[in-house]
Amino acid sequence: QFANTDLANTKILAVLPTEWPDTSLGCPQSGEMYAQMITPGARVLVNTGTEKIVYHTSLSGQFVRCDTADPNNILFDSIAPTQPTKLGVGDTITLDGVDITFVEVTEDSRCPVGVTCVWEGQVGVKLTLSTQNQLVGETTLTSVRTPQQTIGKHTVTLVEVGPPLNKDGSELTADDYYITLTLTTQ
Repeated sequence: QFANTDLANTKILAVLPTEWPDTSLGCPQSGEMYAQMITPGARVLVNTGTEKIVYHTSLSGQFVRCDTADPNNILFDSIAPTQPTKLGVGDTITLDGVDITFVEVTEDSRCPVGVTCVWEGQVGVKLTLSTQNQLVGETTLTSVRTPQQTIGKHTVTLVEVGPPLNKDGSELTADDYYITLTLTTQ
């Protein structure tokens, strides 16, 4: 799979841990059959110097070049929408040389599940973006008013915040929250 590739100029830009829904690693090939079992692995974004390529891997060492994956947005491409990768408070992920850190939840006024509210409410999350340990910028995205922000050449979009609030009124701790987001680089 690395034929005609100058390995000296090849760089790994991002490694995103993922659980694949089956052994196709999220990139099924026509006419092939795959075991239906959760397969831990990763999405790997590689820059060969002339193109960006997405590989899907398993922890057992299996890998496949996945040409249906968008190399400009490997966080949540359409390969495994039922298995989104979750980023918890304090977690950092590196994509295309940009470190994105989920710093904190700034507000949560969402309506609990099973309750009728006048307004759906929203949740806000603070993110920082940095490259080579230098802060590029920080932003607070909200689930309703500002789910997308552009910082420099990077557009970050908040796709989901979880878990939903329970109608029993139990408080969520910082460790309970997770987000899914996309990063697009121009």
